[in-house]
Parts: sequence; C-alpha cells; structure tokens
Amino acid sequence: MDVNSNTSTQNHGYSAGMSQKSQVFQLPIQHKNEAKYEDILDIMDSYEKLLQKTFQESHGTVEMLDEFGVIASGDQLTKVRFEGAKKLRLMSPTTSGRLDHLRPVVIELWHLKQDYLEKTFKALYKMDSMDKLGTLAFWRNRLKKTDVNGKVKGHFNSHSEFFKLIVRELIREQAFELFNINIENTTAYPQNISKASRLTKENKMMELSGEILHKFDVMRTGVPSESNDELFNYCTNLTIRGLHYLQMEDTVKEGDISRIIPNLKVCIPIFYAHSCLSKYLFECVDYITKVTCFLSPLEKLRVLEGSMVNLRGGQGKTSRPDLVQEHSVRNQKELIRGLGANKTETAISAVTAAAPVISQICRNFDAEHNIAKKASRHSRIISTEDIKVVSESLRKMRPFSNTNDRKCSFPNLPCQPFANVDMIKMDIDLNVMLGRVGRGYISVVNEEDGNQTADIGTDDEEDDDEIPDIPL
Repeated sequence: MDVNSNTSTQNHGYSAGMSQKSQVFQLPIQHKNEAKYEDILDIMDSYEKLLQKTFQESHGTVEMLDEFGVIASGDQLTKVRFEGAKKLRLMSPTTSGRLDHLRPVVIELWHLKQDYLEKTFKALYKMDSMDKLGTLAFWRNRLKKTDVNGKVKGHFNSHSEFFKLIVRELIREQAFELFNINIENTTAYPQNISKASRLTKENKMMELSGEILHKFDVMRTGVPSESNDELFNYCTNLTIRGLHYLQMEDTVKEGDISRIIPNLKVCIPIFYAHSCLSKYLFECVDYITKVTCFLSPLEKLRVLEGSMVNLRGGQGKTSRPDLVQEHSVRNQKELIRGLGANKTETAISAVTAAAPVISQICRNFDAEHNIAKKASRHSRIISTEDIKVVSESLRKMRPFSNTNDRKCSFPNLPCQPFANVDMIKMDIDLNVMLGRVGRGYISVVNEEDGNQTADIGTDDEEDDDEIPDIPL
C-alpha cells in the first residue's frame, strides 16, 4: 500500500455520474452585507427572480421549479443567515415571497473539513511541546514549516499538507513496526509474493492493510488508553484523526457520495469531544437529519450530488463547490483590483459577472503559448527530503512500540479522540439537537472559541494563496 499515492482511483456505484463535467455559472457580486437580514433577504429575492426567469425561458413554465426547488448551500454563517431569512418570510402569501424555491438549505462540506483540521490542531498542537519527539510542534520545527502555527484558517493549505505528511508516515511506521520491517529493506513483503498471481497479491494486500488500519479503527473499543506511554497515545490519536481526514479527502476526490453520511457520523463525536457547543457539530446533525429523514429519495440524491462538483470531467477529479467558490472569489478580487480608480458598484458588478469567461480566456491563452502559471510561493509545500526526514526519524523513535513512561507534554491524551466523552451526556445533547432540527430551529453562530469569528471570512491575500488547488 502506497500511502503517499494521490493518483489512484477506484470505481463505485456513482463513478459514471460523478465523473461527468459539471456546468458552473458564477453570479456577479452583490453589494450586500450578509450580517444584515435585510440584505440577506435582498440576495435571496434576487435568486428567486433569477430562478423564475431561467425556468420560464428554458421550459416555458415554472412548474418544475415549484415542484423540485433548488438547493441552497453555503458555509456555516451563510447557511444560518439563509435559514433565518426564510423564517422571517413564513407568513408571505406567495411561494416566491416565502423563498420556498430555495430548499433545502444545507452546509457546504469543505468548510466543515477545514474546521475539523482546526479542531485537530487545537487538540494536538502546542508550542511548548516543540522539544518533545513526535509531536506536531516538533515536526513543524524539525521541517522548518513556519507557516504551520496552529491557525488553520489563515494557512489552510500549509497545515493540510503538513498534517497529511505526518499521518502518512505514521501509517508507514505502524506497518514497519507491525511486520518487523526495516526501512532499508527493499525486498517485497511477504517473501515470494512477487511470484504470486494478481488475485493473490490483491487479497494479501487487503489482508495486510486491514491489519494496519485495524490499529487505528476510530470505532474500535478496548484500545489501551490507560497506557502511560504518552508518545504512543499521542501518535495513535493523531493517526486516527488523520485517517478520517484522508477519508474525507478521498471521498471528495472519488465523488463517492455514499460515504458522505458515514464521514459526518464519525465527525460528530470528535467535534463533541472538542465542545458540546461546537457549531459544526450541530451542522453535522442538521445535514444528516435532513438528508436521511426529511427529504425524498430524489431530493436526498440531489443534495448529496450537489455537495460535489467536477469542473474538468473525469474520474478522481471531483471537488467541493465551496472550494470552487473560493477560487472564483479570488479571481473576482484580481479583476476588481484591475479596475484601479474606477471601482463603482456598476463596474464591479459588470466585471465580476464576466469573471468566469475572462478566466477561461486567460487559461486558453496561457496553454496555447506554454506560459507557466505564476505562483507567489513554492508550488510544492512538502518535498521528498521532508518525507525522508520524517520516515527516518520515526524509525528511530518507534512511537508504536509501547514503552513505559515516555513523555510528550500531553499527559491526559487518550488513544481514541473521543475516549473521554461521556456517551450518556452526548446522547442527551444530540437528542436535543435532533429536536431543534425537527422543529426547524437554526443553529447559533457563536461558538465556545473566543476568537473563532475572527478567523472566518478573512480577506487577507495570504488566505487567497492558501486555497487548495482544484483537481485538473
């Protein structure tokens, strides 16, 4: 198993449909403030008018729009504002006045993955553990990754690539430890496997991979969390979190919508372990409940398929719509800066409406003239030297060889990310959330983190550079 491979794809029940090229249409910027409900209502009214005009011109009637509606989604703040705005219009006598064509309103999942990584760093990253072998702070200092500072939303790409590097090498180290293999050993394992048939090789690979992954099963009970080896507990906890992060990334890459709900179910106890007030904990419950309980099979399929987009077409090239939107916003910012002193509302609306066409023209021109994409920083965040350093260092540390009294500044950290969660209390709290979702209540914007809102929606240039690339 090559844990560093990013090129392999796998077939699933939705491969054919999700590999089709998606049509994405960028709307112009509206000069509205999402923090004000009066502006949110103006935005949603404009969507209603656009939808009715589009369906009328395409089908000659809006009956299809009345019957099926159009899914509305966004990040957590946008989703909350949209739901709140619809509550304000409940007594309107018309369908368009009640904004009923915009249904259901759900969360976009790239921001949820971003918040998951943020919670992971809050749990496992401490600067005072920089001198302790095997911690994230230690690897950050060893690899000289200055962009990795625990503030994930400001440097998402750097944190994500750094985190995946450590997790993949930990999985490799577990294989070395489990099968007693040295890093210098270049012979195939098990012996003589190279002479076996293809089916035998595949079955053996699945068997060996299962043994490794069983060590990091997020739902497995009986893990020795009481071990006094802090490094063993820390690395196991980190790898379990990291495997789920890789699972979420692979789900999007493959376009396998059947894995979305199971992924969110695993996120629930991890978010709850961070705080019972975690906003994305509620959003996981809200998404799962709406999709599995409140929607028809057709609407469920539309929501799940709408959570992914494929800009280029082809298998293994799926992305998140909110990530595509982040790239669109970055392109629009460049065009707005190009207006110079002519930054009127009319000019901004006109140029941003043409942003997708302008971007496509520029890409075609660059491709025809073999002009390389200009980057503001190194395109490869992780080098082969980084991989070598981590792999060789882990072999010397042997973090998965349970050793008494090893320390790493995390004395109370269990092996399982949610081992300390009171399951009875969590069950009660989740039932309360389910009741709120069933009654149509919306989640609160505030969270237990004091500076959480400061990290959301920042307009820094650094944030734009840290947006992950869309698969080509």
